[in-house]
Amino acid sequence: MGTPLLSIACIFASVALQPAHAFGASPSQMKQRPSIRSATASTGLKAVNFRYSASALDHLALLDDERPKTEDDSMATEPVKNDAKSTATLGALGAMALTVAIFQFAIIPAATISSEYADGLSLFSAAASAIAGYKLLGGDEARTANLPKDGGYDAKFVVDKPGRIRDITGRIEKEEGCILVVSEGKSRDLTDAMRLINEVHDEEYIAEFQAAVNDARETGRIRRLHPVVMRTLIDEHSYDAAVAGVADWIDSVDAVLRPKSNNEEVSFALTRPPSHHACIARGMGGCLLNGPAIAAFRALELGAEQVAILDIDAHHGNGIANCIQNEPRIRYCSIHEEVIEKNWFKSEKDIEKKEKSVDPRSPFLEDTGPLRNICNIPLPKGTIWSGEDGYREALVEQALPFLTGKDSSLTQMLILAAGFDALEVDATSGLKLETEDFREIGNILHDAFGNRIAIGLEGGYVYGKLGEAVLQLVNPWREE
Repeated sequence: MGTPLLSIACIFASVALQPAHAFGASPSQMKQRPSIRSATASTGLKAVNFRYSASALDHLALLDDERPKTEDDSMATEPVKNDAKSTATLGALGAMALTVAIFQFAIIPAATISSEYADGLSLFSAAASAIAGYKLLGGDEARTANLPKDGGYDAKFVVDKPGRIRDITGRIEKEEGCILVVSEGKSRDLTDAMRLINEVHDEEYIAEFQAAVNDARETGRIRRLHPVVMRTLIDEHSYDAAVAGVADWIDSVDAVLRPKSNNEEVSFALTRPPSHHACIARGMGGCLLNGPAIAAFRALELGAEQVAILDIDAHHGNGIANCIQNEPRIRYCSIHEEVIEKNWFKSEKDIEKKEKSVDPRSPFLEDTGPLRNICNIPLPKGTIWSGEDGYREALVEQALPFLTGKDSSLTQMLILAAGFDALEVDATSGLKLETEDFREIGNILHDAFGNRIAIGLEGGYVYGKLGEAVLQLVNPWREE
């Protein structure tokens, strides 16, 4: 969901276990933590559990491609056209043109104005006339009068739709070794999810998110979360869906670190909305709450000494980086398509301003975070799986060494933010992976982490290919 800066090849000195930090438990709670399984422990799996909540299908359901459309749907989802705004705009252009003509043919020739100032005066007067013409014809009122409070949006730009979940579940239902677990509804205990959400995200942002959802419920419309962010949309179900998604991430971590049987479980959280762009104090890029970051803090809470987050979505997970940047026991690595951005920082003052913003992290190689626990691996458009500077090389030679550090036994949990928009057929990125390449990714991560992994859905928007790529990724755990 659909908004970056740098990161550097990162060498991260092994970090000793720290005392409880603001997101973790108190020292007294830490003493009561259950022991963690040996880093080499690996027991056979009979299946991979896919967890999803019914609210994942409710979020933005009015935009569902397979849902029969009604007149009420149209009223709730279509952007509002505003003819009055067009009239005011034409009036502004007319006033500007008239002013330029008057200055060029009447005022300037008759006045004693040097040529070097004449053009500037003419342009200034034209701009002033345009503003006056726009306001005179009611432009300010017309600009917002017929639009919803959020400012409107264009549904054709929305790619995160409920059909994504159905595409995956429809594919894995046909396969052995895959179990669908539908999370309970209103009876579900969300205590841990709500506590961790409030510890990771800013209180004012949560209140803003809830207020926006309440507004959507009252108006019966889909709306923007923020007035100026076109592609982060919400409806009356979005808060419940985002919280349930966090709970599914937590359950996936608990299945590994607090298993109910002797066998470790590997779980895949099929969450909507996605997570990895959600920052501490702002949702963006279609993401509302940061499930992968919260899952990592959950793993620390359960006693993990070091947690790794690998983000294989084709777009940089700026939100994850933002949420974990001050926790030395978490290492985050993103493999993503490079972002071409010249002169991102123009001065030290700009850098300081960016660091204080709601989204201080960038997709660039040089951005390693304040604790150097972030590693960005930007790949050029057209990158394929293997070959010189291929995706495989980035994963094996850069990402894994960074995530495990000098002592791989300390990394007791991998959080995998699994996006599938790096597929060649997916138009949202320029990377060129095939579905079978995700099987290779799964093999590599299985060899490195065994069953000590929690997986959750991020991007990936091509129906048919999405479900197949998900199945390929988890195949190594099904075959144990």
